[in-house]
Amino acid sequence: MSKIKSVIVSGNSMGTYLKSGDVLLYEDVNINHKDLRVGELIVLVSFKKCLVHRYLGNGVIKGDTNKCIDQVDKIIGVVKYRLNENMYVNYDSVFIRNISVLIAYLSRFNVIRRSKLDKLVYISIMIISYQLRLIENTFFSRGSDGTCKSIY
Repeated sequence: MSKIKSVIVSGNSMGTYLKSGDVLLYEDVNINHKDLRVGELIVLVSFKKCLVHRYLGNGVIKGDTNKCIDQVDKIIGVVKYRLNENMYVNYDSVFIRNISVLIAYLSRFNVIRRSKLDKLVYISIMIISYQLRLIENTFFSRGSDGTCKSIY
C-alpha cells in the first residue's frame, strides 16, 4: 500500500519550474523504470542524497538544467502535487502531463546531443518551464473560502 509523503525543494537543478521552498507531495511506492511515464517528476536517492528530477524515458532521469543523467540508487516515489501558499498543482492533469513530456524530450535531447544547439535547448527548457509555472499560478489558486482550488 502506498503512502503520500512530502518533500521540500531546495536547489536549482529543475530550473525555473521547481523553486526552493516548493512543497511536493509524492506517492511513496516501490516502482521501477518500466512503470514510469515520460515527464513524471521522480523522488529518488542518488549518492545518499534525496533528489526530485524528471524521468526522460529509457531509464534516464535528470534535472532539467543538468547536463548529466542521474545515478539512481533507489526510486522512492512519483510526485503527484506541488503546493505553495496560493495553490496546488495536480501532476496527473492532461495539460501538465503534456507539457512535462515536451520538457522531458527537450531535456533528453540536451543529454544525447553535444552541439552548438545545447544552449538553445537549455533556453527552450527554461522558457517552457517558466511559462508553465506562470500558467499554473494563473489557473491553480485558492478560492475565496481559503481552500485550494484547481480548474483541472
